[in-house]
Amino acid sequence: MHDQPFRCATCACVIATLLLMGAPSSALGAPEARIDQVRVGRHPGYTRIVFEVPSGTRSYTTQSPTELHIEAAPPSLDGAILQRLREVGVRLERSREGTRMRLDSQPGRTWSAFQLETESLRIVVDLGSGLPGVPPDAERVPERPAQVRSERSVAPAATAEPDTTLRVTVNGIRFSGLPADGPGPEELLDVAFPVERAADGAWKLVAAGDAAELLRLRDLSSANLPPATLTASVLQQIVESIAAVYAQRGLVGTRVDIRRRDLDALAKDVGPLVVHVTPARLGYDSDLE
Repeated sequence: MHDQPFRCATCACVIATLLLMGAPSSALGAPEARIDQVRVGRHPGYTRIVFEVPSGTRSYTTQSPTELHIEAAPPSLDGAILQRLREVGVRLERSREGTRMRLDSQPGRTWSAFQLETESLRIVVDLGSGLPGVPPDAERVPERPAQVRSERSVAPAATAEPDTTLRVTVNGIRFSGLPADGPGPEELLDVAFPVERAADGAWKLVAAGDAAELLRLRDLSSANLPPATLTASVLQQIVESIAAVYAQRGLVGTRVDIRRRDLDALAKDVGPLVVHVTPARLGYDSDLE
C-alpha cells in the first residue's frame, strides 16, 4: 500500500498512517465511489441490511467464505449501526475492491442478496430463516467463486517492497491508546507476516514463499532475541496488519500510526517501537450522525 503518509515516511518525513474505512480509496486500489448509507432493520423471521450506493456500483457474493463484495469505499458508521451488525454476526471490512461484508459462520444460516434501482442503487441483504424472497422488480446480486485466502495471519497479503534507506532498530514494541473494547496487546502480538534479511541484516518485507521467514510482532519483544532492525516496508506492514485486526473486529474509523517523533528517537538510540491507536470517537466524525 502506498498512500501519501507512508510515501512521506520513506522520504524521511516519517509518519505511517492507515485510516480504516476512511483512507482514500486510491490507497487500496478501490474505486472512488463510496457507500452513502447503511441501515439495519429487524423483522419477524429475518434481519435486513440495506446499502445505499451510487448507481452503477458493482457487487457480487461468494460462499465459503460467505461474503458480499461492493465495489465502493466503506462509509463511516456510528456505534449504534456497528452494534446492530455485530449482533447479527456481520462485519464490514475495507478490501482492495472497496467493501467486504463478512457473515460469521453459523450452521444452517440462510441469506440472500439483491439490488433495487431507485434514485440511487440499493443493495439489500436478508438474513434469517423467514426470508421474504426477492421482489419481482429486483435483481439478484451475482455470485462468484470464492478466492482462496490464507487464515494463517490476519495481516493483508504481503508483497515484496523495494528497499529504502530508512532503518530503525527496536528492542520491543509498545501499543499506545488501545481502546478497551478492542483487541488487547496479546492478540496484536500474534500478528505475523513474511520477511527476509536485507544485505545489512535488517528485516524487509517479502512476498510469502518457501524462502520467507515469518516475523511475529511478539518476536520484537522477546528478551531472548537481539534488537531487530526494521525497514520501511516492515514498518508499513505493522501498521496495516494491526489495522486489519481492528477492521475484522468491526472497529471502523480506527487510526493506526507510527509517528515521526518516535522514529526520530529510534534513529538516535535503540528502544521500543511505539504504535499509536486512536479510536474513531476521539476525533473522527461519522458521516451518518
